[in-house]
Amino acid sequence: MAKEKSYRTRLIGMIHMQKSAAHITDDGYRLILMGATGKLTCTECSIKELFAVHKDLNTLLLKQGQKAFIFHRSPKHSNKPTIQNAVVARAKKVLGKNWKERLDGFLQKLNRTSVKDCTENEIRRIMGWISTTERRQKNAR
Repeated sequence: MAKEKSYRTRLIGMIHMQKSAAHITDDGYRLILMGATGKLTCTECSIKELFAVHKDLNTLLLKQGQKAFIFHRSPKHSNKPTIQNAVVARAKKVLGKNWKERLDGFLQKLNRTSVKDCTENEIRRIMGWISTTERRQKNAR
């Protein structure tokens, strides 16, 4: 529930930024909101309705010759690469053929089964370990 609230808050914030960028009056904004959702305020809207308002405001911005505002969805709903993807890519490059076993061994020390389960600090520790391993390999040559 907390993630959904944060998601809604971010989307509502972006809608208000779009309103400002398009130089829309409060009355004009309410007309757009009413046309897209049948409601007068964003707080009454569902996520789906908020995306409809976001889309309509982007259409207006593009007609004005401005850039559209892109709302980056959460990693769960996005094709955007994540930090976990970066860890795996770096591990493959630095650790070599048996990267999976070596990474799994380090994850066991952290009492984790997957990189996806790691906290930010644990991700930093993994990246630090990979960097140290890379330096040691370069010095060994």
